[in-house]
Amino acid sequence: LVARLGGDEFLVIAERVEGPAAAEALAARLVDVLAPPIVADGAEVRVGASVGASIGVAGAVAPTDLLREADIAAYRAKAAGKGRHELFGDDLRREIAERADLERAFAIALPAGDITFVYQPIISLDTDRIYGIEALARWNRKGHGPVPPDRFVAIAESSDLVIDLGRHALRRATAQLAAWSETGGELAESSVFVNISRRHVLGSTLAADVREALDLSGIAPHRLVVEVTERVLIDDELVLAATSLAAVRALGVRVAIDDYGTGYTSLAHLGRLPADVLKIDRSFVQAIDRPQEATLVRLVADAARLLDLTCLAEGVETREQLDALRDVGCDAVQGYLLGRPQPPDDLIAWLDGRAAA
Repeated sequence: LVARLGGDEFLVIAERVEGPAAAEALAARLVDVLAPPIVADGAEVRVGASVGASIGVAGAVAPTDLLREADIAAYRAKAAGKGRHELFGDDLRREIAERADLERAFAIALPAGDITFVYQPIISLDTDRIYGIEALARWNRKGHGPVPPDRFVAIAESSDLVIDLGRHALRRATAQLAAWSETGGELAESSVFVNISRRHVLGSTLAADVREALDLSGIAPHRLVVEVTERVLIDDELVLAATSLAAVRALGVRVAIDDYGTGYTSLAHLGRLPADVLKIDRSFVQAIDRPQEATLVRLVADAARLLDLTCLAEGVETREQLDALRDVGCDAVQGYLLGRPQPPDDLIAWLDGRAAA
């Protein structure tokens, strides 16, 4: 039986399938048979497919569970690069159980204050002093140890937990900046960068959450930089995202576009982005010794200067990369060469050692 579930989703029900190998063979055939180009209205088009398969014994698995498992497997196949097939098995079932367990634990850890923050310095290439500090979330799960940030952030992004995380980050980072301001030194006038998710940007509370963090900490609005990825501004919800960020900027807070160059925003569109800072993605920095990448970074730096935007490069790991970024006109840099993410007290000690050196 072949049926259309809706949109571009189809269902194939095959009876008397002799085990996992036969199910995978059928899935592979479906991918292959849809791969060759077809002619429609005189034009050649290509149709691809990602196939997820699940196997159930009559009476042992509910049809709704079987369909859900196939759907999960299909999304995993699609995430792996499309044009693939995936069989739902014990490994995927275990992965889902672990993910659900991690999500439950994170939902408890966040209000309990178990999510802490480390801070990575951003250095001005003009003054060689602190330009800003990026706040980065960390989770040391009780009884398990540290959870990689990309792991728990991905878990949070699948639900509104990521909005709670963003709200928590705004409060903690601004409070920490206010505490540093009382001690004097380089941090007294620096800024703090806080990562905000796409879901938070497209929600209805971002401007209010930012205002609350400013009110609680008492810091000047221009010292807070809300950081979003370029991909937030290139999809079908661009207008909504731009409106949300404009409301944040109306408070006097700055906006940074992270991972610039990994999306599809052209240089011609830079002037229309609701931004004050451009952060060039580390992939360009790692390859800046190649003429093409160096030229691209120079173009971005020149365009940023013309538009009165700060050009910041991340992921600097070598002296050669630092020199190249200075040559092309970047304003500020961050990376392990300049300073690793550190707890607040360690950052102060690092700054003291840097000043002495």
